[in-house]
Amino acid sequence: LFRDRPLSRALRALGAQVGAHPWPFLLVPVALSAALGAGFAFLSSLEDNDIEGQFTPLGGPAKGERRFVQAHFPTDDARRFSAERLSTEGSFASLLAVAQLIALILRLLLQHPTRHQCLTFY
Repeated sequence: LFRDRPLSRALRALGAQVGAHPWPFLLVPVALSAALGAGFAFLSSLEDNDIEGQFTPLGGPAKGERRFVQAHFPTDDARRFSAERLSTEGSFASLLAVAQLIALILRLLLQHPTRHQCLTFY
């Protein structure tokens, strides 16, 4: 096509420049990566760790209900601490299900089908 020749000439010229002067083509990307990667050192201080702010709606009733509970049912954690009575962050966990886990569940279901009749897969 009519674009092949100019593109081939441009790439040949670029290859000649890289072959003649390799250091700028090696050092500039390394320096640029180091300069841009230095910003990750400040990332932890800018990170938003507010679970409630991230995962609850802005005008949702949960925030008002939490304020009501905190105002009317104060906890004295110094004398009698109870994790169930915490009105702020509790324990959070996440589960990553992969194919091995699914294969294990299916194997258990096939070995003992009467025990697991309540499980349904969608």
